[in-house]
Amino acid sequence: MKEQGFEPAGHDCCMYVRRDDEGNPTLIIVAYVDDCIVISPPEQSYDRDSFVKTFNSKYEIVDQGDLSWHLGVSYERNREKGWLKAHQERYVINSLEKFGMEGCNPKKTPLPSGVKTYKATDGNLCS
Repeated sequence: MKEQGFEPAGHDCCMYVRRDDEGNPTLIIVAYVDDCIVISPPEQSYDRDSFVKTFNSKYEIVDQGDLSWHLGVSYERNREKGWLKAHQERYVINSLEKFGMEGCNPKKTPLPSGVKTYKATDGNLCS
């Protein structure tokens, strides 16, 4: 990845970023074993295509187009409205069916009330 100009993102051990001369991200790669997501701003589509072609010359890859499924997470996107939705609905339904709980009563709060959450103070969680 370094020979392609990528640097580790720091806050995620599986994320690499390539930046332009002004420091703006031009390409983001999220890699987990043999699954990768390639992300680029629309104006950088050439950079994305060039990376995929170069990467494919070294490794056998399959470009599956727009992201719809990755590591058990389903993605839905509406470019016109500018939103991306990530969910595990299929996983939850399969789990409920597996344990015979299709008719269970949902609960709106997944954590007990009163649980305190804390903001991470160190931006580099990989070290």
